[in-house]
Amino acid sequence: MAGLKVLCVTPDTNVLKVSARMGWKVSADTANDLNGALTQVINSFSETPLMIVLPDLPLLKLDSLKNVLRLGREYGCTICPDLRMEGTNILYVADSRRFKPSFGPDSFKLHLNQLRRFYKVKIFVELGTALDIDTPADLLLLSRLIKDRELARLNRILSSQPKTS
Repeated sequence: MAGLKVLCVTPDTNVLKVSARMGWKVSADTANDLNGALTQVINSFSETPLMIVLPDLPLLKLDSLKNVLRLGREYGCTICPDLRMEGTNILYVADSRRFKPSFGPDSFKLHLNQLRRFYKVKIFVELGTALDIDTPADLLLLSRLIKDRELARLNRILSSQPKTS
């Protein structure tokens, strides 16, 4: 996605090293506090648009991020909740000064209430943006989805083979 600058915020020094090798900017979360680390990053920007993507989205695709960005640019704010409509997985705001991170329990509701004061918020939900891995049940769902996709792919391959009798 041309024109975007990637900044990796993490307490993991290995992830910071890999991110830096990829040419991304990095910010060490030394307190292991996502909201505090994001607040520090946001305070270093001015009116810059901001898109936060949490890293536990195994089915996330580039097209989904493009849709979030497109909607965010059009409406000023896009929020992608988790499957339970409790957490926030992806968030775009046109002006980072109007956002105070509240990740954690009920962050979707907290972020939605906060940002509706400034924007006509668009909520974007699809499997890739919503399925995060927070619980063992999420991991089980992911494994079932992967099996189902593999079975569907195998069926497509088999059905395209010439029939012999």
